[in-house]
Amino acid sequence: MIVLLLFSLVAAQQPPRDGRGVLERMHTAYAGRWYTSIAFVQKTTLVRAAGQRDTATWYESLKGPDLLRIDLGDPAAGRGAMFTAESTFVFRDGRLARSGAEGNPFLPVVMGVYLQPVDATVRGATHHGFDLAKAYTTTWEGRPVYVVGAASAADSSSAQFWVDVDRLIVVRMRVAGGSGGAPLDVRLDDYVPVGDGWLGTRVTISRDGVPVQVEEYMEWSTGVAIPDSLFERQRWVTGGHWASLARPATLWKRHPAH
Repeated sequence: MIVLLLFSLVAAQQPPRDGRGVLERMHTAYAGRWYTSIAFVQKTTLVRAAGQRDTATWYESLKGPDLLRIDLGDPAAGRGAMFTAESTFVFRDGRLARSGAEGNPFLPVVMGVYLQPVDATVRGATHHGFDLAKAYTTTWEGRPVYVVGAASAADSSSAQFWVDVDRLIVVRMRVAGGSGGAPLDVRLDDYVPVGDGWLGTRVTISRDGVPVQVEEYMEWSTGVAIPDSLFERQRWVTGGHWASLARPATLWKRHPAH
């Protein structure tokens, strides 16, 4: 029995063989415990080419496993987007302006992995170009991480995501920049515990080492109602939107830095 126990402990400490193994480990760690929805108020800073910084307040609704709505300002203005892991719907003036199959690369590995079967996460991650056959272990910000999507640090261009070994959450991503541009380097920082899960409350998106967008979550809640109607893809629904209603302070957390 002692030998079997020691063997089990050693096996548990071995790094996963590939990206799917990393996703399986992430799923197992939080299955049945991760929050299923969250709403947050986000301060967004856009950095222009000349260094000019524009700030705005966005309202974001995330419902598992892979529904995301972003209101660019007041929901009543009708400007924003909806995403799944494999689809995008952009709205202007309350009307659907464009739809496509880009999807959001965060959804499979930041939320979906904890709430859906691993096969579904594999499909979503593969859709965004993460090669799950490649993975290695290194350190990031002084902590051990699994890197999925590359075989070694020599690969600086492929789509990749870094997973903290101890907490099993994504702390960095490299994704396509769109329109043939340089890849985007995304850092997820200032994680706070939310129930039995985690929330990265600061996201920095850079291109060629220069920040282009910084997101700071000022308030968040897993206790407010997020109606399914807010995720309709053909029309912009504002009725019942949590950002337009009185928000009980007891249900909301605020970042101590704000």
